Amino acid sequence: MLSNNKLKLKDVHTKKGYLLKYCEFLYRKYNYKEDIRYKGMPERMAFETEIWIVGEQIRKYIEKNKILKKNESNQILSDEVIKIIQTEKYQRGRESFTMLLHYFKNNPAIESLLKNLLKDEQLRGFAIIELNNLKIYNYEEQVKGILKSEKISWIRKEALRYIKNREKPKTHEYEI
Repeated sequence: MLSNNKLKLKDVHTKKGYLLKYCEFLYRKYNYKEDIRYKGMPERMAFETEIWIVGEQIRKYIEKNKILKKNESNQILSDEVIKIIQTEKYQRGRESFTMLLHYFKNNPAIESLLKNLLKDEQLRGFAIIELNNLKIYNYEEQVKGILKSEKISWIRKEALRYIKNREKPKTHEYEI
C-alpha cells in the first residue's frame, strides 16, 4: 500500500485508510527530535513536520484538481482528515489538516470537531480560522475566553476577527 514510502495523492481520497496509515508510517519513521534550525525555534518532533507537509500537499491537490464533489471520495478524505486531527500524538502535524476542514463544509461532524478543537492549545487558533471560513458563529463565549487568555498574537488576532465577524449585522437580499 505504501510502495516506495511516497504519498500517492490520487489515493488519499479513493482508498479508505490510506492517509491514516501513511501518517502512522511517518510517525514511526520520524519519531525523533528535529534539529533546531534557528534561534527561538520551538522544539518539535520530526514527524510533526512530515505530517504537516502531507496536509499541505493535500490542500494543493484539492485546489489544483477540484476533487471535492458530493461523492464517496469526499467522504473518504473527510473521514481520514478528521481521524488524523483527532490523533493527538501527531501533535502540530495536525495543523495543516485542520486548515482543510472548510473543504468539507457539508460534513455534519466538522462543526462539532471545531468546537472541541477550541480546547486544544495546539489547534485552537486554526479552529477559529476554520470557524470564520465556514461562517459558524456559535462559539462566541469560548472564543472570547481564548482572546482573554491567549499569549500568541496571531491567535488573539483571529479570535478578535471571529468576534467582529459575529457582530456584523446580517444583510438580507430581498426579491422585488
